[in-house]
Amino acid sequence: MVILLLGIVVPRLLIVSFGLEVNGLLSMVATDRYFKRTGFFYGIAVILLAFLYPVVIKVELEYWMVAIIILLQGLAEVIKYFFKENLTFY
Repeated sequence: MVILLLGIVVPRLLIVSFGLEVNGLLSMVATDRYFKRTGFFYGIAVILLAFLYPVVIKVELEYWMVAIIILLQGLAEVIKYFFKENLTFY
């Protein structure tokens, strides 16, 4: 409840005190930091999954083939995730 109220009150105070540009800049910096942090953990999860999945789930393909497929697919998504915010036009 407190976070919800702060999320409403603080941006309003920033806009009134400093204007829309400062509020937008602070929002962008926070969003960028969020994307970098979650993207890092997403990348770690992909790497762990690539090496653990072939051990836990038995398939007809060889271990290294399954690991490489997961790494290539997962890391491609991680790269898209990292650059998603930078490619968004306002």
